[in-house]
Amino acid sequence: EEEIIYDNLYLDMNEIIHKCFRLNNGLVYNWFFAYLDRLFRIVRPRRLLYLAVDGVAPMSKMTKLRQTYFKTAKYRADSEAEAILLTEIFRAQGKEVMPRDTYELENPVVKMPGTEFMEKISAALEYFIRERLNTDPEWKDIKVILSDANVPGEGEHKIMSFIRAQRSMENYDPNTRHCLHGHDADLIMLALASHEVHISILREFDNPNGRIPARFYQFVDIWILREYLELEMKTPGCKQDTERLIDDFIFICFLTGNDFIPQIPSLEINEVRILYVVRF
Repeated sequence: EEEIIYDNLYLDMNEIIHKCFRLNNGLVYNWFFAYLDRLFRIVRPRRLLYLAVDGVAPMSKMTKLRQTYFKTAKYRADSEAEAILLTEIFRAQGKEVMPRDTYELENPVVKMPGTEFMEKISAALEYFIRERLNTDPEWKDIKVILSDANVPGEGEHKIMSFIRAQRSMENYDPNTRHCLHGHDADLIMLALASHEVHISILREFDNPNGRIPARFYQFVDIWILREYLELEMKTPGCKQDTERLIDDFIFICFLTGNDFIPQIPSLEINEVRILYVVRF
């Protein structure tokens, strides 16, 4: 298979932050930087690296987040009470009880825009970028943009706004190849909605086989998904506009709910069909 060379790499940083900063110790920044280096070397962008951290979200998203946090807080309180009860029962039975792991940064409020933690993340990213630009030859010709938590908007939406702004410029190259990193399914819809043909999503998944846990990466090629949608919805004898067809597909999918709007109660996804092709 011919290797695809990407021009631009976009990182939705909040997924990476939540993944790396679970424990609060001196090693997490080393893990954080090593993870960013790994992603950069997998894609090897030629022109641009865009790092987007979630800023203040729109009101509709904040409302849904509050509901989620209240439910999560109640679930954790119930789980904590159950764990304490089971610990007392086991100790009364003379069984050895191992101390539980504690994750100081598991509270999602700690990682919200405007917190001291996110200010430290911004400073760490600035240091990381400057250090790599000055020492790593692979970064020599790369333009780096950091949109931290002080810039309003969620990371994936800031990325797509940037791509749309580039498309509107007169000197934009339509053959530019983009790669987005993130595991949120909304990225697939956002990539389709951009109507950018040469775009892929880098996703991470667990190895289901083997005794040693391992992480693998796969590329979801959006141009293949566009072709599948066009073939799936083709109507014989009817002239169709592929771009409008894709917009209609996205709209129908959003009727089942997303981060901004609730699900219509009478609709749900009963069948899972793999429409896209992945590359390892």
